[in-house]
Order: sequence, then structure tokens, then C-alpha cells
Amino acid sequence: MLDAVETALEGERESISQQDIYHSLANHRIPAVRVVYRILSKSFSTDLRSLALFRMAIAVTMLIDLYGRLDGFSFFYTDDGCFPVEQYKQVRGDRYSLHYFSGSFEWQGFLFALHAVVSVLAFFGVYTRVSWLCMWVLLISLHSRNEMVLNGGDHFFRLITFWGLFLPLGSVASVDSLSRLPRSGKDKKRRRGLLSSVKQLFGQFTQPLPENGRYFSVAVAALILQFGFMYWFTAALKSGRSWRVDFDAMEKALHNHLFSRETATLFMVLPTSVLKLMTWFTFWFEVGAPFLLFVPIFGDYFRFLTIVSVIIFHGVMGLAMSVGLFTITPMVAMLGLLPPLFWETLISWFSSSSEGVSNTPPKLSHRLYGRRRVPQEVVVLMLILVCTNWNLALQHPTWWPLPKLEPFVQMIRIDQWWAMFAPNVPSMSFWFIHRGTLKDGTKVDLFRDRKDPATISLRPDVASHDFRTQRWRRFYTKFSDEIRNLKDRGRCLPQYLCERWRENNEWDPKNPLIKASSEMCVESWQDYEFYKPVKPRHRPSKLIPDYQCRWPDVPDSSAQVSDGSSQDEY
Repeated sequence: MLDAVETALEGERESISQQDIYHSLANHRIPAVRVVYRILSKSFSTDLRSLALFRMAIAVTMLIDLYGRLDGFSFFYTDDGCFPVEQYKQVRGDRYSLHYFSGSFEWQGFLFALHAVVSVLAFFGVYTRVSWLCMWVLLISLHSRNEMVLNGGDHFFRLITFWGLFLPLGSVASVDSLSRLPRSGKDKKRRRGLLSSVKQLFGQFTQPLPENGRYFSVAVAALILQFGFMYWFTAALKSGRSWRVDFDAMEKALHNHLFSRETATLFMVLPTSVLKLMTWFTFWFEVGAPFLLFVPIFGDYFRFLTIVSVIIFHGVMGLAMSVGLFTITPMVAMLGLLPPLFWETLISWFSSSSEGVSNTPPKLSHRLYGRRRVPQEVVVLMLILVCTNWNLALQHPTWWPLPKLEPFVQMIRIDQWWAMFAPNVPSMSFWFIHRGTLKDGTKVDLFRDRKDPATISLRPDVASHDFRTQRWRRFYTKFSDEIRNLKDRGRCLPQYLCERWRENNEWDPKNPLIKASSEMCVESWQDYEFYKPVKPRHRPSKLIPDYQCRWPDVPDSSAQVSDGSSQDEY
């Protein structure tokens, strides 16, 4: 059986070599050209099975992201929420979005459902290029609809999805690849059942490929460099004392209760010298790790160790801090760069248990290697230069002006800015108080549903738990920054909190909730301790002083507080 597989691979290898556009470079008469080609092909190549795994991981992450966005769907995306389409377009009219066509619940829900469907199709590799293109268009449309709920992880997710447009993601372990197999004999019978088809699809991960599955392309270089841009440019922006002099950035980040989880206490008990060492390691890991992804000598070994290191690094980060997709997306990008060495080892493990799985090697499309990809390679190379120029321009605007293609960059959403915890980790942390007043003067907590009025102003046990999802946390932080620009729309938040409080509490029409206020409390990172609620050390700054709740079914809801007690208590 293995001899038959090897014979099929030899024939495939010959056919590919004749059509490969880089074949002439590999056998060029000038030695220097051959050497340069071999270095580049080893540095910027990946395995086709890794790209298939990358495709599936992106699709699963997309579905998880869409599910997470359902919490706050009406508030963030429909006209009934804080950002009606027409008003938001006046603020961000330079974006293009299918979600701008209508702010109705039905239209936004249809786009979410369509997004989920094409993500499932992309996962299984059904018309992979078309489904991936649709998924990317819907993703940039969704991001452009409301940017107040995005963070760096969302931007990186959008960018690696974009580079996936130029990669052969459906060559292996996809419905597209199964359709290229011969339709006769034993294989045909296996494909009659859904279960056997799925088994055959995933079985291609453990099948040998021509050239060990190695695929060299400018698009692979783009994926590696995009990861490098995120690390290199954020490291360049970390020029403050926290990172370069005092080395207390990690300690401050763990004490920032807007991000830190309960598990951050596992790191807080470490000696200060260890936390400083972690700060030093984080900075230099961001500088050096991307280079190890394209080392030409022993490249597969260096890359695999780097991928494992990146996954561990972001896994530990996600364990200690709540940073949304920024934990997951770098791991997903690394899956697409797993070297052939990984799959060869995997095949050797599974070779003894391959019974029941087709031993027919996947038949690769010749478009992977043919001359048709020449224009694509040129386009990707130009896009890499545009992204490099963009990052340099934002780093040094006086030295390096923004490219004249800025409208085009904004349209396809390859704009990027990497400034997480830069130039310094914030030395101040904050939390929010949302206070409501009933008609009889009773104070209520609109945010945490605390029953005792005396505890409304106390700092929460774990502030990051105040937010149901990372989207809400991001919204509150952006809301506090941009409250002055939101004008009347800034009052949609207290009205939403009033309505939520009414849904979750016993409603008395004779004693309705008539007033709401939003405040922000600030404290130094050195004052924060988990599970020790305290009153604010400084008087909270009022984001929205007094908001009259609107209740159509309560005619006198705008009446004043009966006892005149509208003064806040701290």
C-alpha cells in the first residue's frame, strides 16, 4: 500500500515541478540566484496541512466571536441601541460596511446568520476561496459597524483573515480537495456516507504530500511578517520607563483590575525581581520571536519551538488578564505556520493505526504552482510594502508620511496600530459606578445589582467581572474616553442600564426608577488588592451627571425625588 502511495507522489511531484513558477529559480545557472531562492523558500514556506488547520481555526474563532457578540447585539449594532446607523456614519463615514444599509434588527441578524453560514462552509472547505472571501467581507463590515468594541486582537484577526485570501487554504482536508480525488472503486463507495466523507477529509492531515507538503509563497511571507509587525511595532512603541528603565510594566499590568483576572494573584505573589525579569523577557520576546519564524538554518526546528513559545506566552497572558481575541488570534496564526517536520512526525505516529483511512494522497490543484499565481504574488508583495509603510508612518509621522493609498487601505481594512500597554502601562486604574434613584429617594445600583445602598460606591471584588463580555469592557473604556464626542448618544447607556435594572428587579409603578448617573473612579495601581472592596480615594468624575429615565407607561416618571435627596454619597 505504501509503495502505491509513493508511486502516486512521484507522479504528482513530476507534474508539479514542470509547472512550478519557481522551478527555474531552483535550477538557475547562476549559483547566487539558486542560493537566494533556497534561503527564501526555506524561510517563507509552510505546510499545506498547516494552512488547512489554519482555515479551520479561523472559522471556529469566527463562530466563537459571533456568538460572543450576541450579548449586546441590539445595543451595539441596531438602531435601537447606542449607535444608530445614520448617526454613526456621520462619525466614521470613511468606512465601508454592509451593516450600514439598515440598522434594523432583521438586517443585522441576517448578516450575522450569513456570517456564521459562510464560516461553517470555510471550515469544511466548501468552495473555499468564495466562502473565505465572503467571510472576510462580512468581517470587515462588522468591524466597521462599531469600532468602540474592538481591540488589538480584533485587528490582528482581521489582518490574518485578509492574508488568507491569497493562501491555498482548501488544498488539503477540504470538500474541495475530496472532489479532486478519483471517483471510482473503493474511494467512491466511501464517499457515499457523510461520516466516511468527514473521516476521509480529516484523514488527509495524516497523509504524505508531494515535497513533504512544503509550500513557498509571498503570501506565506505576508502572514509571517504580519505577526512580526504586531510584535516589532508594539515593542518599538514601548519606550516608556515601565519597559526600558524601571521594568515594572508587568507588575502594573497585573494590578490593573480592569484587565486582570483572579488568577493574576498567582503572579502578584512573586518577588519584584521576578516580575521585572518577566517584563524584560516580554519586551525582548516581542522583538526576537518573529525572526525565529524565518530562520533558514534548522528552520523547521526553530519555527516549531517559536510556535510553542508563542502559544504558551499568550496562553499565560490570557490566564492572568482578560484581553479578548488578543489571547487567541496569535495562536491561530501560529497554526498556519507549523512546519512539515511537525506533520512528518505526526504521520510516523499514525502510520501504524491508518486502517480504515484512505491511503490515496490528496490530489493537489496545479493552480497552486502554475503561472496564474504570478500576478497574485506581485499584488501580495505590493500589499506587504503598503503595510510596512503604514506602520512606519504611524511610528514616525514626521519622517515617514502616510501612503497616498490611505483611502484604499481604509477600504480593505488593512490599517493597523499596535500600541497595547505602550509607551507605558497605565499607572492608574478605574472602575465605574452607575447609580439610580427611585421616586422615593432610594439609591440603587444599576450595574452590579447590589441591594445595600451603602455598597454602591465600593470598588468591586474583581472589576473585570463587572463586564459580561470583553466587548462590554471595551465599550465602557472607550465610552469614558469619547463621552464628549458622543453628545446626546452618550445618554443611551444610562437608559439601557435603567431598562436592564427594570427587567431584573421587581417593578413598582408607584415608585419607579426616575434618575440615573454614571461616574468613573480612579486609583493608583499600588492601591489595588483583590477581594478588598473600598470606597474611592478620590471623588469620582461624573460621566453623565443626571439622566431622567424615560418610561412611556409611567406618566409621572420625570417627577423629582420626593425627599429631595439627590446628593451622591461617597
